[in-house]
Amino acid sequence: MELDWCGPDDMRGLIWHELGHVYQAQHGVLERNFDDSSNWFLWQLFTEGVAMVFEQTLAEDDGYYHQDKNGWKAWCDDHFEDIKADFLRDLGTMTRADQRWFGDWVRYQGHGDVGYYLGSRFVRYILSLYPLDEIISFDIGDVKRLYDLFMDHG
Repeated sequence: MELDWCGPDDMRGLIWHELGHVYQAQHGVLERNFDDSSNWFLWQLFTEGVAMVFEQTLAEDDGYYHQDKNGWKAWCDDHFEDIKADFLRDLGTMTRADQRWFGDWVRYQGHGDVGYYLGSRFVRYILSLYPLDEIISFDIGDVKRLYDLFMDHG
């Protein structure tokens, strides 16, 4: 309610997204503990990407983002390479207090939720190599290896 996600499209997208997390928790591994913040944020990128792809699958639209208001997705598409490079640059130093990627209350270049966009692009890249039911059980080593490939080729 505080984010004004009261319309049917917003609520449907939010429910579908959360169902993606539930699916990963029930059929794979959702929660992992890390001492290293870069592993924590890389894991968050991955799990939010899985949930976004799940949401897009239920919407029957690979380009669906419930966040897409006022040209948000077009802006993300146009700045994809910058988003990738800046997330990688932030990965080694960001904390939960200063991250700018996940949540409507933070901004990356004036835009919220950009980490969800990047996560979905990352997971779509992984899905070009592995099936969903396999990737939801990956460990951080698998995610790191695929993130490096994504950065080079995704």
